[in-house]
Amino acid sequence: MDKLKRQAAKSAFREQKTEAGIFVVTCAPTGRQWVGKSRNLSAVGNRLSFSLKMDPLINAQLRADYQAHGEESLTLATLEVIDEETPAYFVMSHLKARMDYWRNELGALAY
Repeated sequence: MDKLKRQAAKSAFREQKTEAGIFVVTCAPTGRQWVGKSRNLSAVGNRLSFSLKMDPLINAQLRADYQAHGEESLTLATLEVIDEETPAYFVMSHLKARMDYWRNELGALAY
């Protein structure tokens, strides 16, 4: 890749919009759900896949369901997207509050 293409790719990556929000992971065979928050919802799928394979600190029940039923038994869905006009210094506290709301609403566990 020449220098101009590399610079263009870097520039495009920096300008890429990210959405913060709340997501839910559901295991179809067991019906268990885990609710989490992220500043970048588009990256959650990759992070989940990697964490299930490599991260020993991930939720024990989630790991057990993954090992028992496989990755294809888990579904990932976005529950809520935070308004992009929310000031940056409020985003994390807002995400935490909304995650707590959705956990109570669904009776789900924390991701």
